[in-house]
Amino acid sequence: MRSARRLVLAAATGLAGVLALSGCGVPPSGVIQAGEPATGMPAGITVFFLSSTGSLVGVPRFSPPDLATAVDLLFQGPTSDEAPELSTRLPKLPALPEVEAKDGTILIRVPPGVARFTPPAMQQLVCTAATAYRVEPDSAAHRQAGTPRVPTFPPVPVPAPGVGGSVPTGLAVPPMVSIHVVGARWAQIEVGHPCGLG
Repeated sequence: MRSARRLVLAAATGLAGVLALSGCGVPPSGVIQAGEPATGMPAGITVFFLSSTGSLVGVPRFSPPDLATAVDLLFQGPTSDEAPELSTRLPKLPALPEVEAKDGTILIRVPPGVARFTPPAMQQLVCTAATAYRVEPDSAAHRQAGTPRVPTFPPVPVPAPGVGGSVPTGLAVPPMVSIHVVGARWAQIEVGHPCGLG
């Protein structure tokens, strides 16, 4: 008798639970499509701006890790949210620069009428381009030729940032990259990393 009573009590409790849940006011619906499943954070790049003290600050941009895109984003300057604390010494360009990379050399051609860059502007450009070149799956020049880029340099781990640190933890950049910036009647070349990454 006790087992029958327990069975009835369990059935009544289960039925009460089902009735309570079915009366919660949520109407039945069909299958709701939610799009593609998440695959994680999009790949990103780091652009370098200047703090109020003139120190380089690495700022993430969630965009494919592409060298030309990194340079274009750098020339766009800080966002309106970043502008109170960050600045750039790079000029606004009348057109996008041409960017090529091959075997540790990055060539950036700026449009006519652009003056030589100041040392802080060159530091921003060198740090951004060298970092993007290191993390880009293959360079544009090699994509056109149809061969993958094989870095000719070992990566160098970058230490974790300190207070107000400027470089993402664990980011690896090549120890030596040559950046050639060419204007209409001038050229500037930087080798290494004035930002202290190499």
